[in-house]
Amino acid sequence: MNIIKGFPKETVASDTVVAIDIEIFGMAKNKLHRPIGDFASFQMCIGEDVYIIFDVHDLKEAWNRIKDARLIVGHNLIFDIRQLRRWVKIEPRQIWCTLVMEKVLWGGYYGNLEFSLADLVRRYLDVKMDKELRETFEQAYFMTEDMISYAAQDAYYTYKVYEAQQREIEARNNHIQAYWQIEEPCIWATLDFKPVKVDVGR
Repeated sequence: MNIIKGFPKETVASDTVVAIDIEIFGMAKNKLHRPIGDFASFQMCIGEDVYIIFDVHDLKEAWNRIKDARLIVGHNLIFDIRQLRRWVKIEPRQIWCTLVMEKVLWGGYYGNLEFSLADLVRRYLDVKMDKELRETFEQAYFMTEDMISYAAQDAYYTYKVYEAQQREIEARNNHIQAYWQIEEPCIWATLDFKPVKVDVGR
């Protein structure tokens, strides 16, 4: 993995696959899917290179460099896109959510709480990710070198999981139509939902 501070110098080619990830300062655990907190970093993985920016003012240009990629990949993209839309206009386009894809591939084999990025990395890549550093983002206001490495690994391993999922699909000779016809369009529909209050007690 090569960590490059900054965004790609040129617009990526239309046949490129880019894995993305965003880090946010000041997130509250009970509000993870609400667009709150402050921008910390945005990571873009292309092959072995992970580009990372730290200035929110660079985000629009960074997105412009990757928006025409063949495929945008991420783990739990509902979170990332919802956060990114605070600063960048993102139109519906073809995306590969490794979390949703994993549930399409292995739903019923694993429990609902066994689809984190760390779970997928352990299963596919035999690597144990150290996620303890994630807690430090709640109170931090600048990125340490350890935090930068952590953020880059999230995008890098997401890219590697995508490649592993591709191999799994090829081995099954499965074209995963359920993902492209149902699950992927539902991601965009969910992103446009307005909040709904639920009477939990009832």
